[in-house]
Parts: sequence; C-alpha cells; structure tokens
Amino acid sequence: MGSSESSAVRTEQAVSRLSGIEPYPAREEFPRRGGINRTNENTMKALLFVAIAAIFVSPAFADDKPTDAEIAKIRDAIAQWGCEGGTYEKESEGSGVLEAEDVKCKSGQYDFRLDKDFSVFAITRD
Repeated sequence: MGSSESSAVRTEQAVSRLSGIEPYPAREEFPRRGGINRTNENTMKALLFVAIAAIFVSPAFADDKPTDAEIAKIRDAIAQWGCEGGTYEKESEGSGVLEAEDVKCKSGQYDFRLDKDFSVFAITRD
C-alpha cells in the first residue's frame, strides 16, 4: 500500500472506532440479491425512452369538419351573442363538442365551444 492509501485506511479505521459505526463497504462488496442490476436498469431506461418517444411521435387527434346543418346551427348560436364568422370544427374524440374559432365580435375575437345541443358552454378571448 502506498502512503496515501494507508492514511485513508487509517482514517477510516479511526472514524469507525470513534463513532462506533462501520464504514460502508465499497460498491463491489454489496451482494446482489435479485434487486435492480445493470441489465434491469438498462431495460427500464430503454422502456422509459420508448414510452416517452411514443407520446411525442403519436399523432394528435385531428378535428373533423362539421356538416352543413351543424355549421348553420353553430352560426345561429354565435349570432345570439352578436358575433359572426370564424372557422368551425367538430372534435373527433366522440365528445360531441363543436368549436367556432376566430369568431369576430364587437369587443374582439373569440373562440366558442358548444355542446352537442349547440349550447355555448365556453367562450375564450383569442
């Protein structure tokens, strides 16, 4: 042992005697008892990477175009608020929610959200 190694060992032994606590064994001295080992750790990292990549790569739900009859009812609903114009979409998630975006009103431009009965339930300033 070199002098620096022997002084480190002596320091560890002195601390152990004074504190009554044994120093932690070196990493390679820990027994493996079926816990997470390097192979499992790498597998978990790979699975996590694949899951995150799937979230970012998966296409977002695209909105559908409403029928002409639905567009007429949306226009009537937003006209009751004194507004007109905009673009119309129908959410494709099956919720029945209709959207009128970039609608022009006297006080500015808004987005409207309507339920399946064409009742306005949300208006947000654009």
